[in-house]
Amino acid sequence: MKSSEKISKGISLFIEGMGEIISEFARTFSEAFQNILPIVNATSSFMNKTMTKKRFRKLLQSEGIQRNEISKIVANNKDPYTYKRLYEAINFYKR
Repeated sequence: MKSSEKISKGISLFIEGMGEIISEFARTFSEAFQNILPIVNATSSFMNKTMTKKRFRKLLQSEGIQRNEISKIVANNKDPYTYKRLYEAINFYKR
């Protein structure tokens, strides 16, 4: 075999091996994504779940936010009280 043939064969083997690695990586990622997707959907539907104003206030208090700050949050409210909004409020006031 000539050296150019050896190099050509080596490159083709390398490309074939990389193709197998990439396809295996894509298959693994696809399986992982399919397993995680139901959890993400369940979390998303939970975060949009509504609650009463009283519960919203109590949960904010349980996180250590002062009553006067809570009053500012709920004053002139037009948005529904959801767990997503609670999470956002807690993150904003915990900074």
